[in-house]
Amino acid sequence: MSQRLDLEYKMAYESPPWRFETATARQPQTTESEQNSLKHQSRLVPPTITKMMLKASIATAILATLASAAPVFNNARSPKIQDGSVADVAASQYLQFYGDGSADAGWPEKSSWIDFQTMFDTNAELMKQSCSNNQYGADNTDDEIGMIYWGIQNAAEQTHVDQRFILAVIMQESGGCVRVHTTQSWEGVLNPGLMQDHAGTHSCNWDGNTQYPCPQEQIYGMILDGTAGTSAGDGLAGLIGQAVAHNQASGTGADESYGQVYYQAARLYNSGSTSPIWSDLNNGNGATADYANKIANRLLGWIG
Repeated sequence: MSQRLDLEYKMAYESPPWRFETATARQPQTTESEQNSLKHQSRLVPPTITKMMLKASIATAILATLASAAPVFNNARSPKIQDGSVADVAASQYLQFYGDGSADAGWPEKSSWIDFQTMFDTNAELMKQSCSNNQYGADNTDDEIGMIYWGIQNAAEQTHVDQRFILAVIMQESGGCVRVHTTQSWEGVLNPGLMQDHAGTHSCNWDGNTQYPCPQEQIYGMILDGTAGTSAGDGLAGLIGQAVAHNQASGTGADESYGQVYYQAARLYNSGSTSPIWSDLNNGNGATADYANKIANRLLGWIG
């Protein structure tokens, strides 16, 4: 409760039990002069009625405060969401990269990544049809897409993971469909939600039982589980930390300011952090070989 509302609450219940209030006439038969006279008359109002009136006004103020603070999930958060022309700005050519993810090996640095707003606007067109295209259920609503936008922003703020990297992984793992089905790793670990995270607890499609619309808490939970990690496994933030630690130990010194760290983290996210082949990010140890390549291309603006 805000200080102002808290003060109003104290004033209402610490004041004397009887209060004088001005009575306003509401009798249609009275003359104008009689009504003016009644407006200045005072009467005693029972404390129970006074408290009820104050409670109602305070409750209204509290609800108004909460409503003004609540996030709004709509197209205003992504103004170009319905503009099909934004796809024209996306990179039309898929590039192939080899080696360890470094700029010396030809991989793109962060300075060449597309900006987040353009990246989201472009991919929002895919999000509108990714569910039906993959037979996951009803397509995303504009409100659900707005919640993805808000969820990425907030997860990035909490974990300090670049929001573009979060979006790239979402598009790679689920196409941005909030009703994507849950997959299972060869080890038996369930991978639910927008980011197919490690044994997370948020999804709008458990065993084919879909939720429509997908609630805000589920959408944000999917994104946070994939970014921050779960009690059972790392998310993007932890894997970026592992990549930085490896680079420091190996003497390259690449940290979060280098694109290489994100391609390394993408490799770990897809294939696991057990015995990664750091010198060849296209070696997935049985997982998707070109996963890091696709993430790099998405960060350049490629959609597919």
